[in-house]
Amino acid sequence: MLATPLLAVSKPVTVEVDLSSAATPFGHNWQRCFGSGHALLGTRSDWRAQLQTSVGQLGLRGLRMHGWLDDDMSVISPKDGSYQFFNVDTVADFLVEVGVTPIIELSFMPRALAKCKPADCVYAFGNRGGYKGLTMPPADYDEWYRLVRALATHLLERHGIAKLSTWKFEVWNEMWGMPYPSAYLPLYNASQAALKDVHPALQVGGPSSAGLEFVADFIADTAKGGMAVDFVSTHHYPSDPSCSHAGGEHAADPDCFAKDVLASAALAEAANKPFLLTEYKDGLQGGPGTSFGGKHGDMSYAAAFVMRNIPLLASLDVLSWWTFSDIFEEGSMYGMPFYGGYGLQTVHGVKKPAFRAFELLAGAGTRRARTTVADSTPAFPNATFYGGSTISAFATLGGPDGVGDALQVFVANFAGEKGTSPAPVAPVSRNVTVVLRAAADAPTSALLRRIDDNSTAPFAAWQAMGSPPYPTKSQIAALHAASETRDEMRPLAKDGSLTFEVPAYGVVAVSYQ
Repeated sequence: MLATPLLAVSKPVTVEVDLSSAATPFGHNWQRCFGSGHALLGTRSDWRAQLQTSVGQLGLRGLRMHGWLDDDMSVISPKDGSYQFFNVDTVADFLVEVGVTPIIELSFMPRALAKCKPADCVYAFGNRGGYKGLTMPPADYDEWYRLVRALATHLLERHGIAKLSTWKFEVWNEMWGMPYPSAYLPLYNASQAALKDVHPALQVGGPSSAGLEFVADFIADTAKGGMAVDFVSTHHYPSDPSCSHAGGEHAADPDCFAKDVLASAALAEAANKPFLLTEYKDGLQGGPGTSFGGKHGDMSYAAAFVMRNIPLLASLDVLSWWTFSDIFEEGSMYGMPFYGGYGLQTVHGVKKPAFRAFELLAGAGTRRARTTVADSTPAFPNATFYGGSTISAFATLGGPDGVGDALQVFVANFAGEKGTSPAPVAPVSRNVTVVLRAAADAPTSALLRRIDDNSTAPFAAWQAMGSPPYPTKSQIAALHAASETRDEMRPLAKDGSLTFEVPAYGVVAVSYQ
């Protein structure tokens, strides 16, 4: 999405925070997992540096990657067929060292098990570069069982059951080359049997499907087959068909994404299973012939999407953003700083606006105060949440450690966009007034931290440089500076209210002093 010129500021929106009502828990579920590319990337020093940055600044505590069993991880020796877990240990040991709990995606198929001839082997992304993701069923599911059992046995011996029982093993990814149910269910059955045979406390789940597909079928089929299921996982993006073709302008709903996810989560809840959204972001549109995230992922659009949806999906067990870094090889390794990649950081580690949104959220409290949004001119009369307003808001109390009563209010101005969540109106800057009700110790000032394309704008700074494909060190330093949030201290009005402007696709975090 290219930057949209701000139109005239519309009528103000009132955000009311009721501090007299009991606060509700606000678990930081988005920190429990972020995504990455394929497991071999975990051997790179720059990838590791960006992961540690995300641990320190975002509170990242878990990671999900494709391809732990790819041939690029050398898990089966081509010489004698023996299992070799050196590369697995190299990556897993590092994650443990930095305090990150993996979701081990059991993928993809080693060529030794697929038994395909080179001309007949089917690879994800066309076998590009170092990515060897073979997306084919095994010739013999018993051989897959033995590989998974050997992997789990090795990890148990290395890390112990106290730690390994906190990991999750997710079977495959989005049915790639593994149609449901004909190929996927036998694969899942062999996987869960192998894991449970090693230790009953090991957690296994699926179907790890695209677009929320097969969730109900998976729950029913595994129950019928007597298969162990410790969690249900799936993926969804606002660019998936259910939301990108939401019925035209009059049916447009910027909250279609959250509504769809919650409906799917209810299926898992009814089955008494934890629900993990193991992939999501603001959309997957890219340029012609690509599947990357589109320029809106490099801009404040993604930050506003995060702030609008995180509180709506607070009930999920895991909410895993795809991905934490643009060090990523699905379409070959791109050196260009901004190409619509999925990551929160560029290949050079420049923080995108969505990174800054998660950084602000890392400081949010663990209790949520009752918050309402009143908009006299709602843009989305058919929307599900926030009264149809483009403005969303939520308030937290305390710090991320649960201590204290610090008050923060997070406001976003998200209107959706055609091709992601279709919008019937052009995005427009909004004036927002925050009103506190029944504040015990009335604050007198507030710190405002802003994310928008007029302030936190490394993508625009890169364009102003002439969009160099290989920026110099000084240019990279300038991009880092452009990625910082813009902060300002503001006094409150005599009645304790605070009014500020939120540009289109902007975010404002208010910390009361």
